[in-house]
Order: sequence, then structure tokens, then C-alpha cells
Amino acid sequence: MKTLSGIFFTAFLCVGSIVGAGFISGRELIGFFGTKGFLPFVIFAGIFLCACLLLLFSLGKEYDGADGLNNALMKNPRPFGAMVLIASFVFLSTMLAGLDAIGESFGMPGFLPVISSISLVCVTLCSRYGLKGIEKINFFLVPVVIIIINALIFTGVRLDFSGSAPNAATGIGKAALYVFLNAFSNLPVLVSTARGKSRRVLIWAAIVTASLICVEAVFILAAVNSGGANAQNAQIPLLYVLGDTASAVYAAAVFAAILSSLSSAYYPLYVAAKEKMQKTGVVILCLSSLVLSRIGLKGLVDYVYPLLGALGAIYIIKCAVFKLKKVLSARRASLKNNNSLKKRKPRDVADVRILRG
Repeated sequence: MKTLSGIFFTAFLCVGSIVGAGFISGRELIGFFGTKGFLPFVIFAGIFLCACLLLLFSLGKEYDGADGLNNALMKNPRPFGAMVLIASFVFLSTMLAGLDAIGESFGMPGFLPVISSISLVCVTLCSRYGLKGIEKINFFLVPVVIIIINALIFTGVRLDFSGSAPNAATGIGKAALYVFLNAFSNLPVLVSTARGKSRRVLIWAAIVTASLICVEAVFILAAVNSGGANAQNAQIPLLYVLGDTASAVYAAAVFAAILSSLSSAYYPLYVAAKEKMQKTGVVILCLSSLVLSRIGLKGLVDYVYPLLGALGAIYIIKCAVFKLKKVLSARRASLKNNNSLKKRKPRDVADVRILRG
């Protein structure tokens, strides 16, 4: 029972980190996968996401958080540490933009960040309880989001898988970029959550996370595809397809999804801001993220996310090379010890005979 709860607490934390404004609206998924022939590339992204999570989990078990990992990876970890926080900051601002976009669709003035401001207050209070508090939020919110979104899609939309696939190299490249983006943007939480958990829990958590992300991405993209070009160009494509009758329920699901992702992106920034400037740092963090969110959901997802994906590719590849070197070094040391024992054994036997003689 403890193992099972550990798997789902970890998996829902990871899913909640990824399923934010860009994902649940369909906007992010369209940018990386398109709406035509997306199925093989989404499946590839799911498999690749599982591999990246396993890599980060294994490093997270060895090193103390993202800072400890950065110190092990490079001689001067500060630039990459800053990049990780910048990625989390952009991700946070995107969540806030998504919240205000939902509010705007219900007639709230777009220039007033009312919902996003209230949400920042909520996640600030939750962050005081540490990563365990974030895990509990996601454990409750993620199943609610999945159930609501699937119920809306299957009762109100015709899934459309038609259309030819894009160029294979382009499709695979964008799918990999999508994984790099999400792994890098949520790096502090993904690395920290592995600390103290068993290998079995982490392997199954990675499989569950990748499977849920893959399946939900397929459903959302197939739903948006049924809405044609107008749906694809909308700020919130899935809401356009679902229509006004489902808007209130969909808004509740989006709010829950964004809140879960918001908490994951906000937590490492909250910790860093509080360490530097205490309460003043937290206030500055909240205000600056609200300012960046004024760019809007579409602008951040379409133009800033690919840049973060490229940074993520550099970081994850560096992690993979570092891990491979460690594994190879450990194997060489093991072989050297075994060979040393084999060489010593006849000599030891001879020594015993001499002693007996």
C-alpha cells in the first residue's frame, strides 16, 4: 500500500507539473505536434518522457535537489542554475496568463489579473509546507482534471484522427523538444521528489506519468482537429471546440490543472526568492511574474517555449552524458576489482600452503 501511494503521489506531481495552461488548452500541444498525423509523434514523446524522468529520478536520488545536481554536473553551476529558475519563471507566467485567459472568456477584463493574483496568494500559502504540500495538492487535483476533461471530450466532441503526418524528422524533433521543455521547466521538482523514494516507486511513477500525458495529449489533439482551422488559431483551442455549454465545467478543470502546474513551477522560485530577500523577494517574484504574463498565453507558448526547449535539450543531454560516464566508470572499477581478486587468489592459495608447510 505504501509503495502504491508513493507511485501515485509522485506520478500525479509530475503530471500536474506538465498539464498546465498550454497543455489543457491544447495551445502547447498544437505548437509541438500539430493536429494532423500526430499519433506516432505523441507516442514517441511519451516513451522519451519516460526515459527522461527515469534519468532525472536516478540523479535526484544521488544528489540533493537541482542545486546539488548542478554542482555535480559542471564546474560553474550558477549559469545553468539561473537558467533553470528562468524556465520555471516563464512556465509560471504562462500559467498565470492561462488563468486570466479563462477569466476573459467569461467576461472579466483582460487587463486586470484578478484570478492569477488570487492563485498566487494560494500557492504562496501552500509552498510554506514544502514539496510534500505540493504533492498533496497534485494528488487531489490531477485525477479531478483527467476525469472532467475526458468526460467533456467524449460526451461533446467527435475525435478526428484524420490528416497526413508531417515530415518524420521534423515531427520527432518537435516531440523531443516538447519533452526537453517540460523536463527542464519542472527540473527542481522532478529531481527533488526522487529523494528518499525506492527505485521501484520511481520506475512505475515514470511509466504512469508518461502514459497519462500521452493518452490525454492524443484525446485533446483529436478533439481540436475536429474543430478545423478556427479551433487551431483560437487562444484556447479546446474550449472553442467544446462550445459555450461546457465552458463553465471546462473552466473549472482548467483552473484545477493550472493550479497544480502553477504550484510546481512556483515552489522552487518561492524558495530561491525567500532565501535571497525573505518576504520582499516573494512579493517581487509575484509582481514580476504577473507583468510577464501580460504577453498572453499564445505569445508565451508559441515564441518562448521553443527557446526553453532548446535549453532543456542541452541540459538533459549533459545529464545523460554525465550519468553514462558514471555507469561506465563504476563498471570499469568493478571489472578491475574482479581481475585483481582473480590474480590474487592463486598467490593466496600458495601462501596458505607455505604456512601449512
